[in-house]
Amino acid sequence: PGYRVAEETARAARAGLWAYSDMPHPISVLMQQQQAQQGQ
Repeated sequence: PGYRVAEETARAARAGLWAYSDMPHPISVLMQQQQAQQGQ
């Protein structure tokens, strides 16, 4: 299956990264890091 399907399945099952309700989405973390590097 595609990434999106796997992500939704894991999120629904609260498995992997999605086991923790306070875990930010990996893409948002990467975007924050990129913005921080561009601001330097």
